[in-house]
Amino acid sequence: MYVGLLEKAYTSIRNKVIFYLMIVAMLGFFLIVGISYLITRSITKPLSEMVGVTQSVTMGNLDHEVRVKSRDEIGQLGVSFNKMVASLRKMRSELEEWGNTLELKVKTRTKN
Repeated sequence: MYVGLLEKAYTSIRNKVIFYLMIVAMLGFFLIVGISYLITRSITKPLSEMVGVTQSVTMGNLDHEVRVKSRDEIGQLGVSFNKMVASLRKMRSELEEWGNTLELKVKTRTKN
């Protein structure tokens, strides 16, 4: 019985459509994986740098700062962190000055 289309032509067209849809789906999948990697990397890289600087600061080295490359929440966190380290540096300097001043006062009083 003849319906109007030959089965061979129909299956050939169907197979081509399925093949192209699979190619588009695979390209879409790899595109999504690539974009996800870039987004994840843009978050984890600054945070891992900040962890390294934090470990350095906990050891007493206040000379390190976080490089701020963006203006998003991660960048704001980096700016705040750098302000905190600068404040710690200033407080340490003031404490050292105060300690030196006290030391001089003790020396002058013990001489008299």
